[in-house]
Amino acid sequence: MSDQQLVTSFAILVGAYTQLTCGISLYHWQMVTTLAWFSSVTHLATLPFLRDLLEKLKYILLVRVVLMAALAVLLAIALVLHGKKTSEGYFTAATPATCAFDSPD
Repeated sequence: MSDQQLVTSFAILVGAYTQLTCGISLYHWQMVTTLAWFSSVTHLATLPFLRDLLEKLKYILLVRVVLMAALAVLLAIALVLHGKKTSEGYFTAATPATCAFDSPD
């Protein structure tokens, strides 16, 4: 279950990043980011239960650390758009997400 959450959140974010050029709206971008965030938090919540397994199998621990680091970078970039403003005010939900990325503010 824990591995599925990690792979799911990674796949959700990669899918969202590929849709940036196709005009994914800011609303959908925020929904995707929130889903990936909750999925990664669920993965982190299951790690204490896997402590004994991870101590025995160090290569699995290394794979998890690498994937979580990559996911953290993707999430950090994606969360920058949450609450981003323009000089006129906040973006609307229908605004393409690329406009928020390209905004200088």
